[in-house]
Amino acid sequence: MKNHNINFCVILLSIILISGTVVYGQEDVLEPITVIFTQAMDGSRYAVGWSDWHVEIYETETQRLVSEVTSPDLSDKGPNPILRFSDLEFSPLGDRLAISFSGDHADSLGRIADVDTGEIIHFLNSRAFVNAVTWSPDGRYLAAGNQNSIVGLSVHYLTIWDTETGMVSQEHEFGLRNSVYSLDWHPTDPLLLFSIGSRIFVWNTEVEAQEYMVSLEGEDYFVSTLWSPNGEQFAASSSDSKIRIWEASTGNLVKSITVTSSHLGSIELLWEHHETFIVGISYNMIETWNIETEELIYSVQTQSHIIGTAWTIDNEIVYAIGGENEVEIEVVEVAK
Repeated sequence: MKNHNINFCVILLSIILISGTVVYGQEDVLEPITVIFTQAMDGSRYAVGWSDWHVEIYETETQRLVSEVTSPDLSDKGPNPILRFSDLEFSPLGDRLAISFSGDHADSLGRIADVDTGEIIHFLNSRAFVNAVTWSPDGRYLAAGNQNSIVGLSVHYLTIWDTETGMVSQEHEFGLRNSVYSLDWHPTDPLLLFSIGSRIFVWNTEVEAQEYMVSLEGEDYFVSTLWSPNGEQFAASSSDSKIRIWEASTGNLVKSITVTSSHLGSIELLWEHHETFIVGISYNMIETWNIETEELIYSVQTQSHIIGTAWTIDNEIVYAIGGENEVEIEVVEVAK
């Protein structure tokens, strides 16, 4: 039996508005690995992936536990330090949750669960580790970056499943040494954006071919990639501490922002839905930039590991920080 003790408080700071803590009450110490919020720009629910490979789904405002998704096929195999959560992604309507793992000792490293019940709808067969997933705008397809290591050699794939059947719709092999760790589906068009090492690919899923590619020189590499909300631009963070923005129709670079923290350039990005701000998130730092002026609006440093972030329709950033047996939710107001 799990006991969830919910604590709310109002923090009297100008940028942090509310917080809540979910305490996972049991004898074993568990750590939250990742948190994802619903994509419909409301942040109304979030999912927490724990270190014993189960997922809990909560309502953000009330902290009410909605459902739990368990993985007995993984837990029955005993402790496995290699196996880990690689991604959680809500479907566009927020009614399904894609769960992916990276590691071994599992027959299926991807699965789709019903958010309201926690029941697994499909086990997604994959011959490779699943590093990241993204939904198509209509929720029909789920794309993933995969990696398969054979005798010390890594083979990398782009896999697309039909979420109605759970079957593989497309699979493409890339003979590059780096993995697909970040990918994003265009908000309206059949285009996938993903990075492999120092290269970013724009992939047409209808004709199953590359539209074009952009790349970095030298030893630097891309980590986070995403489309702008209107799909007219795309952005990427990289290991040289820069956030770059390209014009989607041409692939031309239009903006390059040097971030303050050396860690921010290689971690997660968020693009505000009015397309005024872009955010870089590192282990314990959030920086918000005005895209037009390249001005740093503000930065927030946390005491614990940031494990999930999202925008809300009220122009706020909601983020989660993790500790032993708990997740704390904070809301940061962005300048209007």
